[in-house]
Amino acid sequence: MKYIKGTQTYKLARRPLTKLSLTDGMDFTETPWAKTAPDGSHFVLQNHALAFTPHESWGAIIPTQRFNFLAMLKAQELTLHPEAWKVYIKEKIIDAKGNYIRKPEPTKPV
Repeated sequence: MKYIKGTQTYKLARRPLTKLSLTDGMDFTETPWAKTAPDGSHFVLQNHALAFTPHESWGAIIPTQRFNFLAMLKAQELTLHPEAWKVYIKEKIIDAKGNYIRKPEPTKPV
C-alpha cells in the first residue's frame, strides 16, 4: 500500500460530519463517517473503513462522485489529508515517502 499526501489546506475540525455508504457494487458495503470538503469535491474518512488497507484508513480522501472502490483496491494507493499524513508519520505507520512500515510479526512461544 502506498500513501500519498494530499494538498488540502482546510482544517478537518471545521468541516461537517456525514455518514457514507460505500459498496463494491456486489455484496460488500461499509458505512464510515466522513468530513465533507469545503467545495464538496471529496470526503475525508473519519473512522476505519476500506478493510483492504494494512492500517486504518482514517484521513483517506475519496471523491464524492464516481468513487471506484475496486480501482482503489487494485491501485493500492490511498491519498491522505495532510492532518492524517502527519499522524501516520508520527506514529511510524508510513515513512516520509508514504511507504507503509510493516510491523514485525509477533513471535510465538515454542
